[in-house]
Amino acid sequence: MGRKDEQLGMPFGTASGKLRKKVLFHLLQKFELNVCVRCSETINNEDDLSMEHIEPWLDSDDPVKLFFDLNNIAFSHLSCNSGAKRSWNKGNKTQHGNYSRYVAHKCRCNECRAANARRREQQRNGQKQTGLAEQADALVSKSSEETREGSTPLARTMPE
Repeated sequence: MGRKDEQLGMPFGTASGKLRKKVLFHLLQKFELNVCVRCSETINNEDDLSMEHIEPWLDSDDPVKLFFDLNNIAFSHLSCNSGAKRSWNKGNKTQHGNYSRYVAHKCRCNECRAANARRREQQRNGQKQTGLAEQADALVSKSSEETREGSTPLARTMPE
């Protein structure tokens, strides 16, 4: 064990990963982006946070493109994401009545259509859950407006 590992009480790589997740969760909360793409509920702590691909990249026509496409990245509860993975591995993909099943798996059963309708309603009410790149673009636009007014979102996230 190296000096860093000893002082941190864990491997340095593990500590770095935990720090990155802590920073990410903090920023998601500050910008109110801590909403699960699967269940649309608020993600309340960093231990529940999971980053996932909206459309599965594995075995897709262009896995590299889907893997790195920031518009294909969203956040979810770890339990929602893990449950979807277990279902996928069993051949069930995701459960019906889920927005992810409607979008990624093109299911058009009544339950999945209802999930899509709920998501559209949330989007109309300003509760939009989009890919990471679209969310970042919206924040940059908002930040530009606030900078002109003398305040920036990043400045509000920094401790005084």
